[in-house]
Order: sequence, then structure tokens, then C-alpha cells
Amino acid sequence: MAKNNNNLTVKELVDKALLNMTLNLPIFADLIIKIGVKLVNNPGIRACAWTNGTAIYINECIVDELRFGNPKKPDNKKVDFTYKKMIYTLSHELMHLLNLTFDRGKDLGIFADDQSTEGAAKFKLWNVATDYEINSLLLNNRDGSGKSKPVGEYLDGTLYSEDYIDIPAEKIYNDLLRKSDNNASFAASDIQYTFDNTENEEGEGISFDAHMPIADDTTRQEVLSKIRDCLANRSDGHTESSAIDRAFQRTFKKEPFNWKKALTKYIRGYIKANYTWNKPSRSGQALGLILPSAGKTPKMRIGVAIDTSGSIGEQELQGMINHVFTILNVFNNFQVDVWCCGMQVYKETLKTFTQANKKELLNYQLKSDGCNDMVQNIKFVNDKYKMNKLDALIIFSDFYDAIDGSTECPNCNCPVIFLCVDHEDFKKPNNVNGVVFNYTIEKKN
Repeated sequence: MAKNNNNLTVKELVDKALLNMTLNLPIFADLIIKIGVKLVNNPGIRACAWTNGTAIYINECIVDELRFGNPKKPDNKKVDFTYKKMIYTLSHELMHLLNLTFDRGKDLGIFADDQSTEGAAKFKLWNVATDYEINSLLLNNRDGSGKSKPVGEYLDGTLYSEDYIDIPAEKIYNDLLRKSDNNASFAASDIQYTFDNTENEEGEGISFDAHMPIADDTTRQEVLSKIRDCLANRSDGHTESSAIDRAFQRTFKKEPFNWKKALTKYIRGYIKANYTWNKPSRSGQALGLILPSAGKTPKMRIGVAIDTSGSIGEQELQGMINHVFTILNVFNNFQVDVWCCGMQVYKETLKTFTQANKKELLNYQLKSDGCNDMVQNIKFVNDKYKMNKLDALIIFSDFYDAIDGSTECPNCNCPVIFLCVDHEDFKKPNNVNGVVFNYTIEKKN
């Protein structure tokens, strides 16, 4: 049973957020992972998150105080801090770096180290303006086709106003000054900047994030270099014509199985820089800012072993090929190595499929000896992919063989997904890192 958000630790929320982003917002995920996420416990900083360019910091104790309340102040507000709100939090901090908000503040004569009353007020007001700008960009983000694609889930208590959609922080800052009759001190203190009713014993409320300048010029250059790396390593990918896609739809049946959910957890922690940098969002273009839109899913290399033993009928075999087709449709940037296995792995059947050659599934030749020993797939993977390991191995089988509940099967050097056809009692080998999904082939009359 899946954990609800309140049962997840802050680390688990971050992990879940990053896994989701690798599929749905891979550009964001890649940059965040490159910059790094660090969990800290600093009750002295009454903020959920911050960044100084060396990492994106998530303040566990403050996030948990928002989630579960302050035991010394039982009437304080509690926030349902979902993993989607963690996506929003991580992306917000990333945007401070992407949009160089502190550099732009310096251009206006606003400095973090100005300790004067007026200087501190201006710095706070500039932070308010940049938060309005960033939150507008995240919530009104659009992908390359112009479709609305908000980044994460809005966290009540953060600064957002429809008046500031498509407005750069510089103009927002000047508007806030005008609204306070050019009195920066009044303007900064007049804006709600903390979550309602979250004060501690000293009366200090919780803010969404603390604003800190980039640590030093070296860090700034490193951040810019990471951004440039993502831009330089973009890939245009391959697009099938709609006519070919329609032909595939007639030949193959997309299986009703959630491969997106099944494979998400096996995506590597470090995401390679191989995504499309699509046209930035309309808001980002209007402001001249860097706002990545949704790119392609990260590349993964998946092994698929097809059981061609005598217990697997024609419909089951077609269903297994349908699954390969489904994976290629769901993950346009994956490489899928397919082979057949009976009593042994038939190495001559090993073939690699991608989005570019998926039509060759039409001519894929199966081979069988009538027997089955699915342990051979794990031995094959450990030997064949010794140096360049697979991200995951998928074995399609009914598993009526020695692998069922085996205590002698060797561990695989990558995670294994056992897609088990019509064998509800199957038990995966004890020492193999993997998961079992039961699946029933729909029989034709």
C-alpha cells in the first residue's frame, strides 16, 4: 500500500518529487540534480528552503513543522505538504538561480549586504518581487506546443498574483514601490511573507524560502556552466509520421498496464543531459528569462526477456510484444533490448528497439525449445551487461519453473521487474532486487 504524504519523511518527499520530475519535467530534474539537493535541520532559519548556488537546501525541521504543527503551539496552521508541492519548492529555488535574481537586483542597486534600514527594506522588497515573478512563471508554464503545464502544486502562503503574470521582477518591484508611495520600508513590511498562524514561541512565522545571494563568483560560474551544459547537450530526437503511428495502432494493441508507474523508481539518480530544450514557456519568452519547458523523458536502457517456452501460447506471446510496443510509446527516448529465453537465452534473438526502429517489431522472430528456465536471463544479464549495466530487466513469463521462490538464483546486477502472466502465486527469488506485477492476458473467443 502506498504511503500517504504524512507518512513520508521529508527525504522521501524529495525523492518522490525528483522521480516524478524525471518523467514529466526532465529539464528541471536534470538541473536540480546537477546543482544538488541537501537536507538540513536548522530551526534558526524559519524557512522551508533556500539556495546559495552550492545546493538547494530543504529545511527538514521547518517543513515538518508546517506538516505536523508546532507541539508548543497546537493551534498553529498545518499544511498538506505533498510531493507535488515539493516539486514546486525545488523548482522555485532552481528558478532563483536560472533567472539570476541576485545579479539583477545588483543592477538596480540592491545588495544583500546593505545593513542600513533602507537597504534591508529594498532587499526584502526585491525578494518579494522575484517570488511573484518566479511563482507566476511556474504556475503559468507552458510546454513547447503551448499547452498549459504548471510546475508542481501551488503552496498556499507563497506569493502569487494574477496582476503579475508575464511581468518581470523589475517592474513588479517598481509597482510595489509606487503602491507604498515610494517607501520601501513600508512596502516590504506591508506584504504578507509568512504562512498564516505559524509563529514559534518568539512570534516568528515560517516563510516559504529564505533569500540568499550566490555564495561567491566561483559558484556563480559553476551554476552558469551547468545551465550551459544542459543547453549544449540537447537532442532533437525522432518523430514518427502520424500515418506510420496509425498503422502501428492497427497492428499492435497498447496493453492496459501502467509502465510509467512501474519504471519510474528505476530511473537512475543521476539524469544524463540528453533532453530536448524545447521552446521556453510563453511567460519566459516575454520576460527574456530562462524557463525550461517539458522535454523528453531521460534515456534508459531496458532489457526485456520473453519466455518462449511451451507453456506460453500465441496470445501470450503477442501480448508480450504488445508490451514492448507500449513501453516504446510511453518512453520515447528509451532503448529496449529484447531477447527470447526457453531453457537458455537465444543470443541470436537479441535486438535493440528504439522509437526510430519500432516498426521492426513487425518482423521480430521468436525462437523456442519448448522448455523454460528464467534464471538464465539473470545469468545472461550479469555477463552481457557487466560493464554497461541495464537500468532495469523485465522478464515476461508465467514463471512455472525453478525461478519461482528460488533461494539459489543469483542476484541480478540491475533491478528486475517480473511481469507474471496468469500465475498469481508466483514468488520472486529471495535475493533478487525486484518487484512482481501480475498480469492476465485477455483471451480471444
